[in-house]
Amino acid sequence: MILLPKFKDIRIPQGLTFHTGLAGEFRCILRDLMGRSVHETPWDSNLILNNGLNIIADTPTFSKCSIGDDDTTPIGIQTMLGNRLQTSNNSPDQNENDEWHGSPTYAHSRTVRLRFDPGVDMDVKEMGMHPSVQPDDMYCRHVLAAPFNKTVDNILDIYYKHSVIPPLGDVTYSDVTILGEDYDIIIRPADLNHTLYNTAFNIMQEISPASHEKHYDGDIGSITTLPAGTSTGNWGLPTMQDYIANSIRHCDFLIRLGDGNLSTGKFLRCFTFPWNGATIQVQFDATTGDDIGKGLPKDDTKQIEIVLAESWGIGTPP
Repeated sequence: MILLPKFKDIRIPQGLTFHTGLAGEFRCILRDLMGRSVHETPWDSNLILNNGLNIIADTPTFSKCSIGDDDTTPIGIQTMLGNRLQTSNNSPDQNENDEWHGSPTYAHSRTVRLRFDPGVDMDVKEMGMHPSVQPDDMYCRHVLAAPFNKTVDNILDIYYKHSVIPPLGDVTYSDVTILGEDYDIIIRPADLNHTLYNTAFNIMQEISPASHEKHYDGDIGSITTLPAGTSTGNWGLPTMQDYIANSIRHCDFLIRLGDGNLSTGKFLRCFTFPWNGATIQVQFDATTGDDIGKGLPKDDTKQIEIVLAESWGIGTPP
């Protein structure tokens, strides 16, 4: 994520980044007309396409699955299956299952089932997820290690597990000038023991609970806690900026003139922001001037605008 704080018309230099990992896996169960399993494949990772990394920013729900009979190796620049044969008849909202992975990955996974009814005979070699009416606008593509035949008397259930993997390490910056003084900045996930995420399919949006939109006058917390000290906040939903292709998603937070004015002092040291990949906490430490070790000065004469920008890419399934 990129954070661009400002006081009125003052911004710090652009370049503070935070990154979220994404991963997907497919599993197939072929059934007879009585619903009994006649063939199963193990969980296997898919390739999230470059196209998918773009469309998830503005179309974060995968509504359909398509299958085909092309077995060429997936490559990132593809936007569709090699040879699509059929699209699932149901939405992945059905039979979903959420899974929270604690330490050491702290990832969130959602599994959905996509069903293909009997009546069509085909060789199943490839599959991919996509928005509801856009089978040629694929998020991901997977080629089976061992293809199989689906007869007219078979039901095919395809399960797709999508995971969001939050970054666990600190991002640190030194000597960032704000209002004429230098600051050290620490960016870190927060409260990762809480499964507060909306959905593993909708990662590019700022989310509730608003109780995690706060400012603190104490130290930054660990990855499983929130910052210390007196807190205030709940400033409401941010403004989402337009997504730039092959780039990042920006989100504007505004701490207004009357917000965040702590009765215990005039400095806001840490901020927390609820995001679907993880709640993010950011600490500002002055390293020059009269208030070394303190945060950003804040009273009724100042407002702060912070622009979070999340980058994302292919990660390892938990």
